[in-house]
Amino acid sequence: MKRAIYFTAENMLTRAQVNQQDCVLISGASGGVGSAAVQLAKARGAYVIAITSPSKNQQLLDIGADQYYQEMLIW
Repeated sequence: MKRAIYFTAENMLTRAQVNQQDCVLISGASGGVGSAAVQLAKARGAYVIAITSPSKNQQLLDIGADQYYQEMLIW
């Protein structure tokens, strides 16, 4: 399962041709594919902005996000 998650994230980044000149915004960054995308985009040298819930902010910074935005629920 873990392998499929990284393959999915890698496929998205490859199709988008992400490189060190890019800034990547990842929604759902604390999920499986999202956190893999954070790590893989950072490995490509991109600036990574993660969208996440407040409780996951530090976790995403620890795995490589440069910045985060907290998701907001509007009812």
